[in-house]
Amino acid sequence: MIETLVSLSVIGFLAGFFFSMPVAGPISILVVSFTLHGHRKRGMMTALGAAIVDFLYIFVAVFGFTKLIIRFNYSIPYILLIGSVFIFYIGYKLWNTQVHFDEDEEKVVLKGRLFAMAKGHHSFLTGFFVNLLNPTLFFGWLISSFVILSFAASHGINVGGMENIFYKNVEQMNSASEQLITSEHEKNLIKTYEEKPKVPEKVKPRLFFQILNSLAYSSSVAMGSLIWFYLLSGFLCKHKEKISVKLFNRLIHGLAVLMVLLGLLLVIEAVKMLNIFHFT
Repeated sequence: MIETLVSLSVIGFLAGFFFSMPVAGPISILVVSFTLHGHRKRGMMTALGAAIVDFLYIFVAVFGFTKLIIRFNYSIPYILLIGSVFIFYIGYKLWNTQVHFDEDEEKVVLKGRLFAMAKGHHSFLTGFFVNLLNPTLFFGWLISSFVILSFAASHGINVGGMENIFYKNVEQMNSASEQLITSEHEKNLIKTYEEKPKVPEKVKPRLFFQILNSLAYSSSVAMGSLIWFYLLSGFLCKHKEKISVKLFNRLIHGLAVLMVLLGLLLVIEAVKMLNIFHFT
C-alpha cells in the first residue's frame, strides 16, 4: 500500500511539473504577466486556482464520473465558447496594460486595470475559471494519465491498478464519440493496451484504497504544477530588472496576442465539437 502511494505521488508530481512547462498556455501567460509586473504572489494565486481545477478534473477522471461528462457532452462546446470569451477579455486587458518610467520618482509605473484590480482572491478565481471553462483539459488529463500510468505499470512500477481505471474511462469516452480521441498516437496506445494480456484481479480494490490512491495521484499533479510555477516566477523575479521598459511592453503585448490566439483555438475546438455532436 505504501509502495503504491509513493509511486503514484512521484509519478503525479513529475506529470504536473513537466506538463506545466509549456509557456504558451493561458495559466503560464498569466503567471508570467503578473510576475513581470511585480505581482509574484498574485501569479502564484492564479496558479493555485488552476491547480485546484487540475486536481478536480483528475479526481473526476479516476472515479468514473466520465459517465456524467458523456451524458452532458452536448454542453462542452458552449462551455468552451464561454471560456474563449473570458480569455479574449484577459487578452484585451493585457494589451491595454503598459509600463512607463516615472522620471520624478525614478521608478517603473504600471498602467492597466487588469493588474490594478487583480487582488489575491481575484487572481485565484481567474486561474480557477480559466481552467474550469476549458473542459478539454479533462480529456487531456484523462488520456495523458492513462498513458503515463500504463507506461509505469508496464515497467513493473506498482500503481495500484490505476491504469485499468483510466483505460476503462478512456474507452467510455471513445465509445460515446470516437471523434474525441483523434490522435493516431493515442489510438495506437489504446490498441496496444487492448492487445496486451491482462492479469485477472484476484481481489477487487476496496473503495477506501481507491480513494486514497486517487487523492495521492491527483494532489501530487497539482503540487507538481505549483512547484513549477513557483520556480518560474522566482526566476523571472530575479532577472526582470534586466528587461528594458520598451522590451517589457513588447513582451506584455506578445503575451496578449498569445492569449487571444488561445481563445481562437478554443473557438475552433468548440466548432469542431459542435459538428461532432450534431452532425455525426
